[in-house]
Amino acid sequence: MFRKMSLVIGLVAAVATLALACGRTAGPGAGPAGGAGWQEKWDKTLAAAKQEGSVRMYIIMTAPVREELSKGFKAKYGIDVEFVAAPPAEIAQRFVTERTAGQSLADVFNAGGTTLLTVIKPKGLLSPFTPELILPEVTDTKVWRDGKLPFVDKDGTVVGLISAYETYASRNTDLVKENEITTFKDLLDPKWKGKIVMNDPTIPGAGASFVAFLVRSWGEEDTKAYLKGLVGQDLVVTRDWRQQVEWVARGKYPIAIAPNPDNVTQFMAMSAPITPIRAKEGGVRQTVSAAIALPTNPPHPNARTIFVNWLLSKDGQTALAKGFRQPVARTDVSTEGINPIFFPQPGDKVLPEVEEHFTIQAKMFPAVREIMAPVIK
Repeated sequence: MFRKMSLVIGLVAAVATLALACGRTAGPGAGPAGGAGWQEKWDKTLAAAKQEGSVRMYIIMTAPVREELSKGFKAKYGIDVEFVAAPPAEIAQRFVTERTAGQSLADVFNAGGTTLLTVIKPKGLLSPFTPELILPEVTDTKVWRDGKLPFVDKDGTVVGLISAYETYASRNTDLVKENEITTFKDLLDPKWKGKIVMNDPTIPGAGASFVAFLVRSWGEEDTKAYLKGLVGQDLVVTRDWRQQVEWVARGKYPIAIAPNPDNVTQFMAMSAPITPIRAKEGGVRQTVSAAIALPTNPPHPNARTIFVNWLLSKDGQTALAKGFRQPVARTDVSTEGINPIFFPQPGDKVLPEVEEHFTIQAKMFPAVREIMAPVIK
């Protein structure tokens, strides 16, 4: 009797263990469990995606990136990518307005971390990535930096596709010597008065990210005092990413604070006299210039699934790196041709760009808007 009872108990335990294993869901840091069934699911999804014919992406990334993504995806699967392109604040406002009106027009949403994590996500308008990931080459954590999928938030709703070192300031190499600025505090020197242009820190974007970096490095009160010092330098503030970088490249202003890295790279590729400043405070390992999220109720759900898996594959990440000219989150994508400035050097201080970075930005907006009011037109 005891032997039979032990056998029954063992059988029940084995079945329970198997059921638990089959029902277990992967956390944000791991991909969904792979299996023999992925190919069948992929084939069915791809057939349905081709019937849908297109995927629509709301995007802040520049034209060269859009061109590479569209060309690569179309060549691979014959499916069009429709882009709705605008600056971060504008694209976010458009998306929220549409959803408030009951319209679901975006399949994929690209924006900065502040927009995605503090504006869109709290409204319950984003879906988790894990259920969308099918390809084994995407869910294999070994190919990703840090050995995990590049989720920015703990809930796995935002993926950061770039892994680049950002220093938050650039200089005109004809007007500012290499070692003339060694710390961000050097920018308070009277000789730079009227010579600095900053990306607007009162809205989501690189300027707000710079503020969050300073808070993480110096603390809130020292950061506020520093911003007041910058305002006293007759700081020029702009929301036009390209214009800011072009002004420095042409020498109108010698220094840019928080320029868009993508635009800096483009001008450097044209041999313009502009380069990032490596201050002793360091920088962040930037992930969200190419961050993406998945809106709920997509108009082309199958095409979206195929696109997201492609974008996270080696082919998709290679296309992104080619257009963005910065290192991506996959370790198996070549870094050939990428400027060394986007890799930290020995001794550089590097903060990871995590969810906290963006919640700090949102928290700081009221104080920053008050401080910057004298220079905001």
